[in-house]
Amino acid sequence: MRFNNSKDTPPTEDILDAAVDAGQSKATGQPSIQNSPHAPPGANRLGSLTVVVVFGPETERVLAEVQADLKRLADHFDPPPSDIVDTPYIAHRLGLTTARIAQLVRSGEIPKGCVVPGSGQGRQWKFYRRRMEEWLAKR
Repeated sequence: MRFNNSKDTPPTEDILDAAVDAGQSKATGQPSIQNSPHAPPGANRLGSLTVVVVFGPETERVLAEVQADLKRLADHFDPPPSDIVDTPYIAHRLGLTTARIAQLVRSGEIPKGCVVPGSGQGRQWKFYRRRMEEWLAKR
């Protein structure tokens, strides 16, 4: 296919018409099984189309704001885990009981650096999540 313009790039309508001619959906650019007589049984796609879009600085700024807003929404509805976790969290991660976790702390098998100072001794054990994750990875 040849396009008649100074930069030798296809105009949008020509691309869409070529996509339809090639058996692709004009709206999405994705292959259209309905227009392809050679589609295998049960197939729902024949391939994919890669589109490169170049945005200006204003569009990039708006997209960055949208991305930040989406992250805030995601964190609101599914917050990241706390930096300090309790015994049931660690017991679940290790597949043990909370009593066994307490025994591991008292015996020193769980490093003291992972334990929040002041926890235990009649209260629930608390742990630094990041330090516990590092310890579990080394284990």
